[in-house]
Amino acid sequence: MTKDHIFETWAPRDGRWSPWVKPVLFCFINRISTTAGTSTFHGLNFLSFVASTAVVIDLPGAESVAAGMALAARGWQPIPLFNALPGPSAHDPFSEDVLAGKAEPSAPPPVAVEVNSIVAALRDATPALQALRISPSAPPAFLLDARRGAPGWAPRFDTFDNRSISFPSDFPSTEKLREYGITRILLIQERAAPQHDLMHTLRLWQDDGLTIELLNPGESARPQPCPIRHVTKLGLWWMKFVSLFTLHRARRDVFGRMIASSG
Repeated sequence: MTKDHIFETWAPRDGRWSPWVKPVLFCFINRISTTAGTSTFHGLNFLSFVASTAVVIDLPGAESVAAGMALAARGWQPIPLFNALPGPSAHDPFSEDVLAGKAEPSAPPPVAVEVNSIVAALRDATPALQALRISPSAPPAFLLDARRGAPGWAPRFDTFDNRSISFPSDFPSTEKLREYGITRILLIQERAAPQHDLMHTLRLWQDDGLTIELLNPGESARPQPCPIRHVTKLGLWWMKFVSLFTLHRARRDVFGRMIASSG
């Protein structure tokens, strides 16, 4: 199966929410040789399908994909929003450059956030997602990596900084959600409160009248009101401004770049 076919499975041409799928990690499908396996997310077994509910999954790495597949089995369309590049691969000891003496075999540089496991999870879950034949009108389940900010990681020379954040523009507007009958947002995460970047999106939705609920996965967990503190448009612009100087982008909406030393 080619990477184009895999991408079209996650972003079907007739899918309502396909324009929001981030293509970044799908470009690296053929580079990953490890197998993620077919993991099953058990913390959502009690959750019933509700057509008017969109879901935001903010779980660590491949767990987000596994939770998305658990919801896909119930009728939601998983929408990957991962926008961080994997780090550069090591020089192949048998590559033409190495054999010609133009490069030395080397290990890949340290990365802020490991995303290869997410690439493998997307690839390995594709056959199961194809078999589900989800309706093009299914409500969305947006997938985020809870590790995207790499808490505690400090940028340093000769490392790959692929820390990322999400913006309200990464998600559909309230008008678009309401157009397709969405009146409720369910946030699934392990934290007690939304991450700061996601808070801006949730606050905009809440101010526009959507119901926001929080679910911490578990056998006895149930949705509860989501604590959303007050944020402003000025705060959103400040977050965007600060990210220009603290995060490393490959281009406007894709995060990841080497921090090269002056030598």
